[in-house]
Amino acid sequence: MDQLLSGATARQRFNLLMIGVFAVVALGLASVGLYGVMSYLVSQRTREIGIRIALGGQPGDVRRMVVRESLVISVSGLLAGAAVSLALSSIIGRVLFGVRPTDPPTCIAIVLLLLLVAAAASNGPARRATRVDPLVALREYGTGRPAAQPDRPESLAWAPVGGRAIPANAHQRVRPRA
Repeated sequence: MDQLLSGATARQRFNLLMIGVFAVVALGLASVGLYGVMSYLVSQRTREIGIRIALGGQPGDVRRMVVRESLVISVSGLLAGAAVSLALSSIIGRVLFGVRPTDPPTCIAIVLLLLLVAAAASNGPARRATRVDPLVALREYGTGRPAAQPDRPESLAWAPVGGRAIPANAHQRVRPRA
């Protein structure tokens, strides 16, 4: 009798296993993607964060700013996902057993889980943002170039020429053609 029952539900169990595996992979990809996006945004705003800290901004405020931006991105993704999920609810309903595709407790649990993962994924970039040294941020990112290297004297002075920066003493090294 157990073999007959097992054979009758094998397809449904396999579908459930595959959906579960894909859900875990999708959650991992979403977490890694959000971490990457937030790391990129923090690296692009290093100068701004350095100025905020130099002007007296507290590390907790900077951390909340980064996490808030992460949650805004996540909520917009959740809203788009909810719209697609509602549009495809008839297809999703074919593989669900005992649960409607628009079951409120399930949807709320999924939203809370995704928000928790988003907050966890943004924690690393937020911590990194609070460790920005204002002097280094202004020196390195203020000009769009790495900071001067004391062992290379030509890197100490830069002058903008034609929209790009060249060493200020470059004219001494280039000889005009005859």
